[in-house]
Amino acid sequence: MMDGCEGDLARLERIRFWIQAQALDVVGFQELNGWDQDRLTSWAGKWGHPYSKFMSCKHTGLHYDMGISATVPIEVVEELVEGFWHGALHVKINLHHFQDDLAEADKQTTSTSATPSKLSDDVISASGPSGSYGSSGSSASASATHQAQKPLVTDEEYLHLIVVHLHPHSAAQRRIEATKIAQIATAHDKLIALGDFNTLSPLDDYHYKSVNLTRALQKKPALRAKFLQEDLTIDYTPMMTLLHVLNDLDYFDYLQSHRSMQNAPMSEMFREARPPFLPSVPTPINFDASHAAPMRLDYVMATETVFEYEVLSCTIIHSEETHTLSDHYPIVAVLRANLSVVDASP
Repeated sequence: MMDGCEGDLARLERIRFWIQAQALDVVGFQELNGWDQDRLTSWAGKWGHPYSKFMSCKHTGLHYDMGISATVPIEVVEELVEGFWHGALHVKINLHHFQDDLAEADKQTTSTSATPSKLSDDVISASGPSGSYGSSGSSASASATHQAQKPLVTDEEYLHLIVVHLHPHSAAQRRIEATKIAQIATAHDKLIALGDFNTLSPLDDYHYKSVNLTRALQKKPALRAKFLQEDLTIDYTPMMTLLHVLNDLDYFDYLQSHRSMQNAPMSEMFREARPPFLPSVPTPINFDASHAAPMRLDYVMATETVFEYEVLSCTIIHSEETHTLSDHYPIVAVLRANLSVVDASP
């Protein structure tokens, strides 16, 4: 939430109001600078989340800590710090908690009104990522989706979530971090990774070429180190590593309409219709010099089972309210807690 809203209580109150207005079930946070578990617990309660987990990250000096809050219980799987500049918080949520809450809400609504509850579709809203809440070489020919490896763990009653904040200065280091996230993702049937990935995606290559982003990034050493390869082309490797095992939910609608071409090169998929580009940075209150142009650095990514059966929508939210909440725009993904899938294990 951009430096933890330090000294800016008014902005923190706007964040609280926005989360409440969206009626979000799960929210991931980065940059909880100056926070601790007690403070996150207190503020999460104010926006209607009785459950939360704060993670103090490893990086010395100013801590860009992270956390997650939810309307249902959260189980911590692992706090990842080794091999990460900041860290990653891996938790899981039993999907039956959502079903229980929705059943109770439906029961209460039925007892007072003949109108069906708007909750009866079993919808989960999850928000991320950074500052808010919510590939080999530079080739853009990676598949938009993947042929997922068979999961090593069949914990189908759980939705796993990894809140990430990848390396802010080095594409080479992000490759290492992305590999660690991808290894975890292959072990779980239902997993979502969300947050500030600090990396560019080959799915956006068509846009970056149209605005000649590479030339802008070549102008400053810090931008070259963060985004480019040694040959001064965009380094898509970290995101391509993740796209081998996870689907990019920002392009959910587009990818669903092109499922028959899921293994086709990007150039072929986007030949007739290109998805609209919507950046996650910068916002009008941005002061981060690395946000040198409109870019998509924040993502919600999911395993094939989640993508195929449970995603209803995913959107980077640009609005009058979100212009001034943080230096990144939030992403909201809406999922269906599909028990027919959850209970499908033999």
